[in-house]
Amino acid sequence: MARECEKCGRPNNERAPHCIYCGAPFRPVAAQPAADREPAKKPEIFLIVVSPGQELDGERLQALGREFNLDPYTAVQKLKSPAPWVARTYPEPAAAQELVRRLQGLGLDAYILKQSGIETVSAHVQAKGLRQIGPEAIVFFDGEDRELPVAYADLFLIVRGRIQERPERENDLEEGAQPVRMGRLVMGAEKAGEKKGVIRETLEGIKIKPRPGLMRWVFRGQAVEIMDLYLQSATRAVRVVESEFDYRGLGESMSPSGLLNFYLILAALTRGAPDCPIDVAFNAVGYTMRETPKEDSVRDQLNANLGLSENAKKLFDNRAHFDNFSARVFLHHLRRKKAGPGRQGTAPEAIK
Repeated sequence: MARECEKCGRPNNERAPHCIYCGAPFRPVAAQPAADREPAKKPEIFLIVVSPGQELDGERLQALGREFNLDPYTAVQKLKSPAPWVARTYPEPAAAQELVRRLQGLGLDAYILKQSGIETVSAHVQAKGLRQIGPEAIVFFDGEDRELPVAYADLFLIVRGRIQERPERENDLEEGAQPVRMGRLVMGAEKAGEKKGVIRETLEGIKIKPRPGLMRWVFRGQAVEIMDLYLQSATRAVRVVESEFDYRGLGESMSPSGLLNFYLILAALTRGAPDCPIDVAFNAVGYTMRETPKEDSVRDQLNANLGLSENAKKLFDNRAHFDNFSARVFLHHLRRKKAGPGRQGTAPEAIK
Protein backbone atom coordinates (compact mmCIF):
# COMPACT_ATOMS: atom_id res chain seq x y z
CA MET A 1 0.00 0.00 0.00
CA ALA A 2 1.33 3.39 -1.03
CA ARG A 3 1.89 6.13 1.50
CA GLU A 4 1.69 9.80 0.50
CA CYS A 5 4.35 12.22 1.66
CA GLU A 6 2.81 15.00 3.78
CA LYS A 7 5.25 17.49 2.28
CA CYS A 8 5.27 16.81 -1.46
CA GLY A 9 2.23 14.53 -1.78
CA ARG A 10 4.03 11.87 -3.80
CA PRO A 11 3.40 8.17 -3.17
CA ASN A 12 6.00 6.13 -1.30
CA ASN A 13 6.33 2.61 0.00
CA GLU A 14 4.48 2.26 3.30
CA ARG A 15 7.64 0.98 5.01
CA ALA A 16 9.90 3.79 3.79
CA PRO A 17 11.47 5.81 6.66
CA HIS A 18 11.44 9.01 4.58
CA CYS A 19 10.18 10.33 1.24
CA ILE A 20 12.32 9.10 -1.65
CA TYR A 21 11.56 12.29 -3.58
CA CYS A 22 11.95 15.19 -1.12
CA GLY A 23 13.62 13.42 1.78
CA ALA A 24 11.02 14.43 4.38
CA PRO A 25 10.94 11.95 7.29
CA PHE A 26 7.76 9.97 7.88
CA ARG A 27 6.11 9.88 11.26
CA PRO A 28 5.98 6.39 12.75
CA VAL A 29 2.69 4.59 12.24
CA ALA A 30 0.94 3.59 15.47
CA ALA A 31 0.76 -0.13 15.93
CA GLN A 32 -2.70 -1.58 15.40
CA PRO A 33 -4.14 -3.40 18.45
CA ALA A 34 -4.37 -7.13 18.00
CA ALA A 35 -7.82 -8.67 17.86
CA ASP A 36 -9.12 -9.76 21.23
CA ARG A 37 -8.87 -13.52 21.39
CA GLU A 38 -8.08 -16.15 23.97
CA PRO A 39 -4.69 -17.82 23.63
CA ALA A 40 -4.79 -21.40 22.44
CA LYS A 41 -4.98 -23.77 25.35
CA LYS A 42 -2.60 -26.67 25.57
CA PRO A 43 -4.46 -30.00 25.56
CA GLU A 44 -4.63 -31.52 29.03
CA ILE A 45 -3.77 -35.13 29.77
CA PHE A 46 -5.29 -37.01 32.70
CA LEU A 47 -3.16 -39.74 34.24
CA ILE A 48 -4.59 -42.65 36.20
CA VAL A 49 -1.96 -43.41 38.85
CA VAL A 50 -1.91 -46.58 40.96
CA SER A 51 -0.19 -46.47 44.36
CA PRO A 52 2.74 -48.87 44.87
CA GLY A 53 2.93 -52.02 46.96
CA GLN A 54 -0.64 -53.34 46.58
CA GLU A 55 -2.06 -56.86 46.27
CA LEU A 56 -5.11 -58.47 44.66
CA ASP A 57 -6.10 -62.10 44.43
CA GLY A 58 -8.71 -64.33 42.83
CA GLU A 59 -11.40 -62.69 40.72
CA ARG A 60 -10.20 -59.16 41.44
CA LEU A 61 -6.76 -59.93 39.99
CA GLN A 62 -8.40 -61.45 36.92
CA ALA A 63 -10.57 -58.36 36.55
CA LEU A 64 -7.47 -56.14 36.67
CA GLY A 65 -5.85 -58.29 33.99
CA ARG A 66 -8.87 -57.93 31.74
CA GLU A 67 -8.92 -54.17 32.31
CA PHE A 68 -5.33 -53.69 31.10
CA ASN A 69 -4.87 -56.86 29.04
CA LEU A 70 -2.30 -58.29 31.48
CA ASP A 71 -1.54 -61.89 32.33
CA PRO A 72 -1.78 -62.74 36.07
CA TYR A 73 1.99 -62.71 36.62
CA THR A 74 2.46 -59.30 34.97
CA ALA A 75 -0.50 -57.88 36.89
CA VAL A 76 1.02 -59.02 40.20
CA GLN A 77 4.37 -57.49 39.31
CA LYS A 78 2.71 -54.20 38.38
CA LEU A 79 0.99 -54.04 41.74
CA LYS A 80 4.26 -54.76 43.53
CA SER A 81 5.96 -51.80 41.85
CA PRO A 82 7.96 -49.76 44.41
CA ALA A 83 6.79 -46.51 42.83
CA PRO A 84 3.42 -45.10 41.75
CA TRP A 85 2.79 -46.17 38.16
CA VAL A 86 0.67 -44.73 35.38
CA ALA A 87 -1.98 -47.24 34.37
CA ARG A 88 -3.58 -45.27 31.54
CA THR A 89 -3.97 -41.74 30.19
CA TYR A 90 -7.03 -39.93 28.81
CA PRO A 91 -7.62 -36.58 27.09
CA GLU A 92 -10.96 -36.16 28.92
CA PRO A 93 -11.64 -36.30 32.69
CA ALA A 94 -14.88 -38.31 32.49
CA ALA A 95 -13.25 -41.47 31.14
CA ALA A 96 -10.41 -41.13 33.65
CA GLN A 97 -12.84 -40.80 36.55
CA GLU A 98 -14.76 -43.85 35.41
CA LEU A 99 -11.60 -45.99 35.30
CA VAL A 100 -10.57 -44.79 38.77
CA ARG A 101 -14.00 -45.82 40.10
CA ARG A 102 -13.58 -49.30 38.61
CA LEU A 103 -10.08 -49.69 40.09
CA GLN A 104 -11.24 -48.49 43.48
CA GLY A 105 -14.09 -50.98 43.22
CA LEU A 106 -11.44 -53.70 43.01
CA GLY A 107 -9.94 -52.43 46.25
CA LEU A 108 -7.02 -50.55 44.72
CA ASP A 109 -5.74 -47.12 45.71
CA ALA A 110 -5.88 -45.23 42.40
CA TYR A 111 -6.25 -41.53 41.63
CA ILE A 112 -6.02 -38.94 38.85
CA LEU A 113 -3.22 -36.49 38.16
CA LYS A 114 -3.04 -33.83 35.49
CA GLN A 115 0.00 -33.73 33.25
CA SER A 116 0.10 -29.95 33.69
CA GLY A 117 0.40 -30.48 37.45
CA ILE A 118 3.34 -32.82 36.99
CA GLU A 119 5.03 -30.32 34.69
CA THR A 120 4.54 -27.59 37.31
CA VAL A 121 6.17 -29.70 40.03
CA SER A 122 9.00 -30.63 37.64
CA ALA A 123 10.16 -27.00 37.48
CA HIS A 124 13.05 -27.52 39.90
CA VAL A 125 15.93 -25.20 40.84
CA GLN A 126 19.31 -26.72 40.09
CA ALA A 127 22.08 -26.20 42.63
CA LYS A 128 25.40 -25.48 40.94
CA GLY A 129 27.59 -25.62 44.02
CA LEU A 130 27.93 -25.80 47.79
CA ARG A 131 28.39 -22.79 50.02
CA GLN A 132 28.60 -24.55 53.38
CA ILE A 133 27.32 -27.45 55.46
CA GLY A 134 26.03 -26.06 58.75
CA PRO A 135 24.50 -27.60 61.88
CA GLU A 136 20.96 -26.54 60.88
CA ALA A 137 21.09 -26.38 57.09
CA ILE A 138 23.08 -26.94 53.92
CA VAL A 139 23.48 -23.82 51.80
CA PHE A 140 23.76 -24.36 48.04
CA PHE A 141 23.97 -21.73 45.31
CA ASP A 142 22.44 -21.67 41.82
CA GLY A 143 23.84 -20.71 38.43
CA GLU A 144 23.45 -17.00 39.24
CA ASP A 145 25.27 -17.34 42.59
CA ARG A 146 22.08 -16.95 44.61
CA GLU A 147 21.97 -18.91 47.86
CA LEU A 148 19.65 -21.91 48.17
CA PRO A 149 19.38 -22.81 51.87
CA VAL A 150 18.02 -26.27 52.66
CA ALA A 151 17.13 -26.52 56.36
CA TYR A 152 17.13 -30.06 57.70
CA ALA A 153 13.86 -29.45 59.55
CA ASP A 154 12.28 -28.28 56.27
CA LEU A 155 13.16 -31.38 54.22
CA PHE A 156 10.05 -33.25 53.08
CA LEU A 157 11.37 -35.83 50.60
CA ILE A 158 14.55 -36.82 48.74
CA VAL A 159 14.15 -38.54 45.37
CA ARG A 160 17.35 -40.15 44.12
CA GLY A 161 18.25 -41.86 40.88
CA ARG A 162 21.01 -42.87 38.53
CA ILE A 163 20.47 -41.42 35.08
CA GLN A 164 22.28 -42.12 31.86
CA GLU A 165 23.86 -39.12 30.16
CA ARG A 166 25.68 -38.63 26.89
CA PRO A 167 29.09 -36.92 27.08
CA GLU A 168 28.00 -34.89 24.05
CA ARG A 169 25.76 -32.84 26.38
CA GLU A 170 28.73 -30.74 27.38
CA ASN A 171 28.98 -29.46 23.82
CA ASP A 172 25.51 -27.92 24.22
CA LEU A 173 26.39 -25.67 27.15
CA GLU A 174 25.18 -22.11 26.78
CA GLU A 175 27.67 -19.43 25.89
CA GLY A 176 29.28 -18.01 28.99
CA ALA A 177 28.36 -20.95 31.23
CA GLN A 178 30.49 -21.33 34.33
CA PRO A 179 32.71 -24.39 34.70
CA VAL A 180 31.64 -26.96 37.26
CA ARG A 181 33.77 -29.37 39.24
CA MET A 182 33.78 -33.14 39.40
CA GLY A 183 35.92 -33.65 42.47
CA ARG A 184 39.08 -31.63 41.86
CA LEU A 185 38.78 -31.79 38.05
CA VAL A 186 37.12 -28.88 36.23
CA MET A 187 34.58 -30.16 33.70
CA GLY A 188 31.96 -28.46 31.52
CA ALA A 189 32.46 -25.18 29.70
CA GLU A 190 36.04 -24.10 29.07
CA LYS A 191 36.97 -20.52 29.84
CA ALA A 192 37.21 -18.27 26.82
CA GLY A 193 40.68 -18.45 25.28
CA GLU A 194 41.88 -21.06 27.75
CA LYS A 195 43.97 -23.88 26.33
CA LYS A 196 42.41 -27.29 26.71
CA GLY A 197 44.14 -29.78 28.96
CA VAL A 198 45.76 -32.98 27.78
CA ILE A 199 42.96 -35.13 29.20
CA ARG A 200 40.30 -33.03 27.50
CA GLU A 201 42.03 -33.15 24.13
CA THR A 202 42.54 -36.90 24.44
CA LEU A 203 38.88 -37.51 25.28
CA GLU A 204 37.65 -35.34 22.43
CA GLY A 205 39.94 -37.19 20.06
CA ILE A 206 38.35 -40.54 20.81
CA LYS A 207 35.75 -41.38 18.19
CA ILE A 208 33.69 -44.47 17.50
CA LYS A 209 32.84 -45.29 13.92
CA PRO A 210 29.77 -47.50 13.46
CA ARG A 211 29.95 -50.37 11.02
CA PRO A 212 27.67 -49.70 8.03
CA GLY A 213 24.54 -51.82 7.93
CA LEU A 214 24.60 -52.69 11.64
CA MET A 215 23.74 -49.36 13.27
CA ARG A 216 22.83 -45.85 12.19
CA TRP A 217 23.64 -43.96 15.38
CA VAL A 218 26.04 -44.40 18.26
CA PHE A 219 25.46 -43.28 21.84
CA ARG A 220 28.19 -43.26 24.46
CA GLY A 221 26.73 -42.82 27.92
CA GLN A 222 27.79 -42.53 31.51
CA ALA A 223 25.89 -43.08 34.76
CA VAL A 224 25.31 -39.91 36.78
CA GLU A 225 23.79 -39.62 40.28
CA ILE A 226 20.99 -37.12 40.74
CA MET A 227 18.69 -36.13 43.62
CA ASP A 228 15.77 -33.77 44.11
CA LEU A 229 15.34 -32.17 47.56
CA TYR A 230 11.67 -31.35 48.19
CA LEU A 231 10.96 -28.87 50.97
CA GLN A 232 7.83 -28.24 53.00
CA SER A 233 8.12 -24.46 52.56
CA ALA A 234 8.92 -24.28 48.83
CA THR A 235 7.04 -25.08 45.65
CA ARG A 236 10.10 -26.22 43.71
CA ALA A 237 12.69 -28.85 44.53
CA VAL A 238 16.42 -28.16 44.76
CA ARG A 239 18.25 -30.51 42.38
CA VAL A 240 21.83 -31.74 42.77
CA VAL A 241 23.46 -33.43 39.78
CA GLU A 242 26.74 -35.20 40.49
CA SER A 243 28.48 -34.21 37.25
CA GLU A 244 27.28 -30.57 37.23
CA PHE A 245 28.21 -29.48 40.73
CA ASP A 246 31.01 -27.44 42.30
CA TYR A 247 32.17 -29.30 45.42
CA ARG A 248 34.74 -26.77 46.63
CA GLY A 249 32.48 -25.89 49.56
CA LEU A 250 33.43 -29.23 51.10
CA GLY A 251 36.88 -27.79 51.81
CA GLU A 252 39.47 -30.32 52.94
CA SER A 253 36.98 -33.17 52.85
CA MET A 254 36.58 -32.80 49.08
CA SER A 255 37.99 -35.81 47.26
CA PRO A 256 39.07 -36.25 43.61
CA SER A 257 35.91 -38.28 43.01
CA GLY A 258 32.71 -36.39 42.20
CA LEU A 259 30.67 -39.46 43.14
CA LEU A 260 32.21 -39.66 46.62
CA ASN A 261 31.64 -35.94 47.09
CA PHE A 262 28.00 -36.40 46.07
CA TYR A 263 27.59 -39.05 48.78
CA LEU A 264 29.23 -36.77 51.34
CA ILE A 265 26.46 -34.23 50.74
CA LEU A 266 23.82 -36.95 50.90
CA ALA A 267 25.28 -38.22 54.18
CA ALA A 268 25.11 -34.71 55.66
CA LEU A 269 21.44 -34.45 54.66
CA THR A 270 20.53 -37.82 56.19
CA ARG A 271 22.35 -36.96 59.42
CA GLY A 272 20.56 -33.64 59.71
CA ALA A 273 17.14 -35.03 58.71
CA PRO A 274 17.12 -38.72 59.71
CA ASP A 275 13.33 -38.98 59.40
CA CYS A 276 13.16 -37.57 55.86
CA PRO A 277 12.06 -40.34 53.43
CA ILE A 278 14.44 -41.16 50.56
CA ASP A 279 12.95 -42.69 47.42
CA VAL A 280 15.39 -44.68 45.23
CA ALA A 281 12.81 -46.59 43.17
CA PHE A 282 13.97 -44.94 39.94
CA ASN A 283 16.98 -47.26 39.83
CA ALA A 284 14.61 -50.24 39.84
CA VAL A 285 11.82 -49.09 37.52
CA GLY A 286 12.87 -45.78 36.00
CA TYR A 287 14.59 -46.99 32.87
CA THR A 288 11.48 -48.14 31.04
CA MET A 289 10.19 -45.54 28.60
CA ARG A 290 6.88 -47.37 28.14
CA GLU A 291 5.62 -45.78 31.35
CA THR A 292 6.08 -42.24 30.01
CA PRO A 293 2.54 -40.82 30.19
CA LYS A 294 2.95 -38.10 27.60
CA GLU A 295 3.62 -39.11 23.99
CA ASP A 296 5.97 -37.03 21.88
CA SER A 297 5.23 -37.72 18.21
CA VAL A 298 8.14 -35.59 17.00
CA ARG A 299 10.66 -37.41 19.19
CA ASP A 300 9.17 -40.79 18.27
CA GLN A 301 9.44 -39.99 14.57
CA LEU A 302 13.03 -38.84 15.04
CA ASN A 303 13.89 -42.06 16.82
CA ALA A 304 12.27 -44.08 14.04
CA ASN A 305 14.24 -42.23 11.37
CA LEU A 306 17.51 -42.81 13.22
CA GLY A 307 16.77 -46.48 13.69
CA LEU A 308 17.42 -46.33 17.46
CA SER A 309 17.11 -49.37 19.65
CA GLU A 310 14.97 -49.39 22.80
CA ASN A 311 18.11 -49.05 24.94
CA ALA A 312 19.22 -46.03 22.92
CA LYS A 313 15.81 -44.41 23.44
CA LYS A 314 16.13 -44.83 27.21
CA LEU A 315 19.59 -43.28 27.10
CA PHE A 316 18.37 -40.46 24.88
CA ASP A 317 15.61 -39.29 27.23
CA ASN A 318 16.70 -40.52 30.66
CA ARG A 319 16.88 -37.14 32.41
CA ALA A 320 13.48 -36.05 31.13
CA HIS A 321 12.08 -39.32 32.40
CA PHE A 322 13.55 -38.68 35.86
CA ASP A 323 11.88 -35.24 35.89
CA ASN A 324 8.51 -36.87 35.37
CA PHE A 325 9.20 -39.73 37.78
CA SER A 326 10.41 -37.46 40.58
CA ALA A 327 7.33 -35.24 40.31
CA ARG A 328 5.01 -38.24 40.47
CA VAL A 329 6.75 -39.59 43.58
CA PHE A 330 6.55 -36.19 45.30
CA LEU A 331 2.83 -35.81 44.52
CA HIS A 332 2.23 -39.33 45.84
CA HIS A 333 3.96 -38.52 49.15
CA LEU A 334 2.13 -35.20 49.36
CA ARG A 335 -1.16 -37.01 48.82
CA ARG A 336 -0.38 -39.49 51.61
CA LYS A 337 0.50 -36.66 53.97
CA LYS A 338 -2.79 -34.89 53.27
CA ALA A 339 -4.71 -38.12 53.85
CA GLY A 340 -3.18 -38.80 57.25
CA PRO A 341 -2.14 -42.16 58.71
CA GLY A 342 -4.13 -45.24 57.77
CA ARG A 343 -6.30 -43.51 55.15
CA GLN A 344 -6.37 -43.45 51.37
CA GLY A 345 -5.50 -39.99 50.14
CA THR A 346 -6.94 -37.69 47.56
CA ALA A 347 -5.09 -35.82 44.88
CA PRO A 348 -3.66 -32.48 46.08
CA GLU A 349 -6.00 -29.56 45.39
CA ALA A 350 -3.46 -27.86 43.15
CA ILE A 351 -3.39 -30.71 40.67
CA LYS A 352 -6.92 -32.14 40.77
